[in-house]
Amino acid sequence: MLTGLLHRLVESRATDEDLKRQEFIMNVLLLGSLVLAGFAAGILAIGVLFLDPDRTKHSVSLVACIVIVGFFVYLYRLSKHGHHRPAAFGFLGSFTLGGVYTICEWGIRSREAWLIFALVIITSGIVLSLRAALGSLLLVTLATVLVHVMETSGFTQPVIDLRGPTLEETVFSLITLGILALVSWLHGRDIYHALERARASETALRKEKDMLEIRVDERTKELRQVQQDDITHLYRFAQFGRLTSGVLHDLLSPLTAVSLNLEELGRSHKSDVLREAIENTKRIERFVETTQREVQEQHDATDFSVRHALRDAVEVLRYRARKSHVKVSIEPSSETILHGSPVKFHQIASNLLSNAIDASPEGTVRISLTTTKTRLRINVVDNGSGIPPENLVHIFEPLFTTKDIEHGTGLGLSICKEIVEQEFKGRISVESKPGKGSTFKVDIPL
Repeated sequence: MLTGLLHRLVESRATDEDLKRQEFIMNVLLLGSLVLAGFAAGILAIGVLFLDPDRTKHSVSLVACIVIVGFFVYLYRLSKHGHHRPAAFGFLGSFTLGGVYTICEWGIRSREAWLIFALVIITSGIVLSLRAALGSLLLVTLATVLVHVMETSGFTQPVIDLRGPTLEETVFSLITLGILALVSWLHGRDIYHALERARASETALRKEKDMLEIRVDERTKELRQVQQDDITHLYRFAQFGRLTSGVLHDLLSPLTAVSLNLEELGRSHKSDVLREAIENTKRIERFVETTQREVQEQHDATDFSVRHALRDAVEVLRYRARKSHVKVSIEPSSETILHGSPVKFHQIASNLLSNAIDASPEGTVRISLTTTKTRLRINVVDNGSGIPPENLVHIFEPLFTTKDIEHGTGLGLSICKEIVEQEFKGRISVESKPGKGSTFKVDIPL
């Protein structure tokens, strides 16, 4: 409770940090001076009433002390109402006059006077400004020199001092006050610059915070929009997959019937045209079956021929390659059997081949297949425009694509990487030079 009362008595109403500090110090000094003056008035009152027989002399001191108490009350109320600078001038002026009276009355050697002057100079620098501290030093110096001249010339004599002051003592005292003023100046300067730095840092942090919030909001909106677009496209692909699955199922039954009828017809009528029709029908049937397994995600692991799987991928994309005037070739290779999901392997081959065809309009795409005792290497080489170096590090990231939405989603290569690493425990890499094409390399352990 007492702490709360004291806090209310000395709290500052200013909003500026520097003014708030000065006003708080002034309130504390005035309240402390008021308490001390009141205590002194109480002691004098007891002496006048009960102890001292010379009541006339001490009655004057008591009246002066009461006037000082009233003056401090006025200064305190002035500071509490937000006028701490006038209150500070009144406080410092009263102490300066008190110090001058002390050296006139008690002599220039009076330690009390020098302590009062030191208090005035230091307090000026703290509650007013650095210039006020220097001004107080100048005023005290002039007053001290004047009293010194008056004493040495015999014009005035102190009541208590029994011997005249020396010039050396006066100079030394002035030097002491100068050092105190310098200390006050340095202290105030450090506080001023610290507050300036704090204000600048606070302003910079506030601006940075505002800019960061703006950038975060903008980036969040962009990401939300991109995410919404990606979800929309993926939903369309899912819908298309379901639709395709039903169409392929309905298409496979009549296609199988046509193939069987052509085979039956071929047994009784030998003809090159009929044989070519049967082969093409079988090819369409394999294409439909492969596509249906991929759409329905039938990924059961089994042994399959890598060469046949690559040829199936080429067959699926043959029309696309012919439309883009791209020549696709598979280099001769020995038969290689791989264990895993043929449908997932087909995804790898078709995605890499599709990207190569898109990158090489009116060019060539070469697929090479090499094997060692422990590893299988598949290279898909195109002679397109190549991949810029800044895009190579992102090429296998999901949703990263340099194509427009009509031709790419940024999922093909990320799916390839996931299948190669997780399904076949291999790795995939790319080498590319702008203007000279790209080579995608797939290494799979046998």
